[in-house]
Amino acid sequence: HNLCGGSVLDEDDLAAVRALADEHDLPVHLDGARLFNAALALAVPASQLAQYADSVAFSLCKGLACPVGSVLCGSEEFIGEARRYRKMLGGGMRQAGIIAAAGVYALENMVDRLADDNENASALAESLASMPGIELAPPPQSNLVYFTVEGWSLGELVRRLEERRVLCLDEGSRIRMVTHYGIDGGDVEKVVAIVRSLVAAGA
Repeated sequence: HNLCGGSVLDEDDLAAVRALADEHDLPVHLDGARLFNAALALAVPASQLAQYADSVAFSLCKGLACPVGSVLCGSEEFIGEARRYRKMLGGGMRQAGIIAAAGVYALENMVDRLADDNENASALAESLASMPGIELAPPPQSNLVYFTVEGWSLGELVRRLEERRVLCLDEGSRIRMVTHYGIDGGDVEKVVAIVRSLVAAGA
């Protein structure tokens, strides 16, 4: 998902991975960093996507807005082993209830809000694509927006954007922008205006 420009894998893709793994008697782990974004994009419950994996991990502190934390899911036996290895590696925490409380709140209140991130990413991408010299790479399906800009060193453009308080990432062949709970429609409009002014002025 991340390395494919935020493209969402549908259930046919997941079922194919599951079938191939079963052929070779291999377990499947789902890195669910944007599992909920993908589920919203496909209009299915996250559990429907997770059913093709033996274990699933997802962060609570990205789009779900927790200060810290993640969740690991799997069979009772798998979780027992994970707890044992966590303890062996010194990963235990004490008095973690306050962190868990934030996680519970996020799962109960923040999942549907991720649709706003997807919509803001789509609006950002649509505006960027309307500018001469900008090409989406590829069009977004979740909250990740990747694009290239003709005639610019991407590193230089990222630096110029940062000077204007727009943070993004130069991935070498493209620029990456991410929408999240701290970004609203007004912010998207400001970013679009800044990018448009820079591109119009030229490198």
